[in-house]
Amino acid sequence: MLVNRNVQTLDEFTIQELRNFPRATGELSGLLRDIGLAAKRVNVEVNKAGLVDILGDAGTMNVQGEEVKKLDVFANNQFMGVLRHGISCAGIGSEEMDDIVVFNDEVSNKSKYICMFDPLDGSSNIDVNVSIGTIFSIYRRVSKLGHPATLEDFLQPGNKQVAAGYIIYGSSTMMVYATRRGVNGFTLDQSIGEFSLSHPNIKCPDMGKIYSVNHGNFFRYDSRVKEYITACQKKDSATGGPYTQRYIGSMVSDVHRNLIKGGIFMYPGTTDKPNGKLRLLYECNPFAFIVEKAGGKATNGEIRILDIQPTKLHQRTPFFVGSAGMMDELESYIDKNKMTTKTIISVQGLVKKYGDFTAVNNISFEVYEGEIFGLLGPNGAGKSTTLEIMETLREKTSGQVIIDGFNLDEDPSSIKKIIGVQLQSSGFYPNLNLVELIELFSGLYNRKTDAIKLLEKVNLVDKAKNKSKELSGGQKQRFSIATTLINTPRIIFLDEPTTGLDPQARRNLWDLIKQIRENGTTVIMTTHYMDEAEQLCDRIAILDKGEIIKLASPDKMIDELLATGFERPKPAKAANLEDVFIHLTGREMRDE
Repeated sequence: MLVNRNVQTLDEFTIQELRNFPRATGELSGLLRDIGLAAKRVNVEVNKAGLVDILGDAGTMNVQGEEVKKLDVFANNQFMGVLRHGISCAGIGSEEMDDIVVFNDEVSNKSKYICMFDPLDGSSNIDVNVSIGTIFSIYRRVSKLGHPATLEDFLQPGNKQVAAGYIIYGSSTMMVYATRRGVNGFTLDQSIGEFSLSHPNIKCPDMGKIYSVNHGNFFRYDSRVKEYITACQKKDSATGGPYTQRYIGSMVSDVHRNLIKGGIFMYPGTTDKPNGKLRLLYECNPFAFIVEKAGGKATNGEIRILDIQPTKLHQRTPFFVGSAGMMDELESYIDKNKMTTKTIISVQGLVKKYGDFTAVNNISFEVYEGEIFGLLGPNGAGKSTTLEIMETLREKTSGQVIIDGFNLDEDPSSIKKIIGVQLQSSGFYPNLNLVELIELFSGLYNRKTDAIKLLEKVNLVDKAKNKSKELSGGQKQRFSIATTLINTPRIIFLDEPTTGLDPQARRNLWDLIKQIRENGTTVIMTTHYMDEAEQLCDRIAILDKGEIIKLASPDKMIDELLATGFERPKPAKAANLEDVFIHLTGREMRDE
């Protein structure tokens, strides 16, 4: 067999690179070769996955709450095992494991590097034979050598990476890795069992004609992201197009294609997951490093991905990466400092007093168009009072309230026309059926309303001829929300909408609230259920004794708490008792 000696193997290439730095210890080169060895072992199993018991679910959940595939477990064990038995790695962090694994032995404690990896990205595609891959990144330790690695070594911004790469298991198996000297690709030569240099000095084209995004989430994206996607769809020869949409659902495959051919990959935040789905440390940082070294760009829509300071191992972030020219065009649609829409409610210096008692004490906040905004706090904190003032149901003592451009002091009647209000407890004429009640409310608004279509929105068509007193608690709440939609409001106010409901009714009401927001309506709500606020709200204001003590997204509040060193006495599980209840009894609504 003839061997082309002009083609370097991965081992030969890393040794050659080592010769360019006489003072280098060779640890990084050795670590990259170890990763290559683990990749070859995983490749063998991927290629015969359909012939052995390696497909399907392993029957467990990872820390992200996702089903773990058998091949995920195998890949994770291979990479961890190879790195543990090597001499170049002090510890690892894996997307499949809750915590870091420190290799606490004499040799490993002297190692300069730690490694983080997603052992098998796109594993949901395993069973259908779609390309999958491994993603890894390498950092120099910041802890003292000779001692075990610490969490601080892993929670470094991406700009501290010394190398990053991925292995794609497809029609051929390819390893691409980047150092500060550039990006190189190696294809596995099955005849000699070695990765051979096939794509030297990879450069990402400045422009491409491919955009990769999950269109199924289109209506849950920020409006500016939707504008950019629409612009991509409209591209023609005069504007640099036409563009082609390609989305595999395996990030390694999508980004690899766009790196080679030119393109942009987008995984934005959504209304229900504003921080996105992708993990900063295991997926976004490695690809941001690789693509930037190849001449591209990567951002979360606000700042450069590599400049984000992580606060936890499994932190998530929106992610945009690709050709520099296409990224520049994306950024022209996105306000890089604030990915939000316009302010629809502005409250400034609001005060409400009852004699000597101050119920609301000089609070100020803004609500953005199209978001779900939560007001949280203990009883007596001022939540309902604040809501009632905005709803024009209670007079304020002082301050300014502007709702969609209308001043509460000057034009409350215009505000009433654009809002819908659902109170903690609603009273309806008990002897009128639901259709008759909708017709009554429609008359008050001087509007014609298709009662059946409105009841369809809240899943109450089968109760159309029932009287309100015959409804269950959950049905009454859904009907109450239906009445808030009669005037096609721009904003609806929900005051503790799920209080007293059983788990099925509560979850179904959550779905209804999300659907209302997806249809373009801004939602302001109060609740005493923290899990509800975390699931539904884009941002929340926490009130206590009439004052706002914190305003941010739920994820940001949680991250800031964790950054203080807070730990729950009992580790959180991927599911809670309510999930168990729903799973056992079903999600469907039931009559009382």
